[in-house]
Amino acid sequence: MRSPDKPRRSKLARLAALAVAAALALTALTGCVPKAPPIDPDTTTWFPLPTLPTGASTWYPPGWTSTPPTPTGLPTSTSDPLYQEAVQVYQRFYDAYNQIRLAGGADSLPSTVADTLTGNALDTFSDLAALQKANGIRYLGSPAFQLHWMKPYDKNPPQDAIVGITTCEETNATIVNGEGKELDTSGDTWYSYQVFFQRTPDQRLVVFSYDGERLNSCPA
Repeated sequence: MRSPDKPRRSKLARLAALAVAAALALTALTGCVPKAPPIDPDTTTWFPLPTLPTGASTWYPPGWTSTPPTPTGLPTSTSDPLYQEAVQVYQRFYDAYNQIRLAGGADSLPSTVADTLTGNALDTFSDLAALQKANGIRYLGSPAFQLHWMKPYDKNPPQDAIVGITTCEETNATIVNGEGKELDTSGDTWYSYQVFFQRTPDQRLVVFSYDGERLNSCPA
């Protein structure tokens, strides 16, 4: 029995075929496909251009600014006395802490190191020295520690920082744990650190923030 809606579907199919044929004929006659009507842009997402101040020649989108970042106030010159003092403090710390590493760690930091640190930096290096001793980590042979350079550093200083430096450091050593297994920090390794200083109540300049990363080599 023929479906009652079959004639309707046949008629629709014929109409569709005619529409396709008409479109093809139009293409053949004109040599091009009819262009779609232009899309009316959604102007609701536009923002008006502001009136430029007298003498201004540049416009910045909302959220942009031509104002340079606010200076941190930290020294940026190597001739600044505060920077030079920071260099001296860090050199004392660097030399004294490397002696602890060569000695196999320590249960507590000697004053030669502790007096150059405060806050999180003091806690961090106290823990590192104690952990080295507890795990029996040793430096074999003739390790070489080199502080290649220090430079002023004033990017994103923590609160209360008055001077910052960045460093390039190289350690060339065979380092093993208590079982004699070589550590992944063994060999010729390079590091860059960002160090910030503050004054103690008795006006000593000390390290309180210390961060960095291992590198393939230090930038010049």
